[in-house]
Amino acid sequence: MYQSLINKNSGRVVQIIKGGSDARFDVHEDFMWIDGPYELAKGADAPDYWYHSDDREVRRTIPRPTPYDLNRRMTYESIENQLDMLFHDMEAGLVPGKESSTWFAHVKSVKDQIPKP
Repeated sequence: MYQSLINKNSGRVVQIIKGGSDARFDVHEDFMWIDGPYELAKGADAPDYWYHSDDREVRRTIPRPTPYDLNRRMTYESIENQLDMLFHDMEAGLVPGKESSTWFAHVKSVKDQIPKP
């Protein structure tokens, strides 16, 4: 049996400990102890679990993968940095869009790393 320490405001499982209710320790009023999960998935940890108040259960929640376009946007340098790359490339006599360009190399590496599905 496992015991889960729950954030009452968010339902997020903060900690999972093994043992019965005697394994619990005193917590702040914003937190509470709940029995469960009844088994821990291999390799799973507390952030993988959420408390579902509708049925009072602690269940594993598997997040959906980040869409490729959002993943790319988060990986690209900021627009300001990309413009700076373009400026320095042009100042050095490099043609933007050619493989010798810093900007082109950056954009290509992101596109190669996170291909369109």
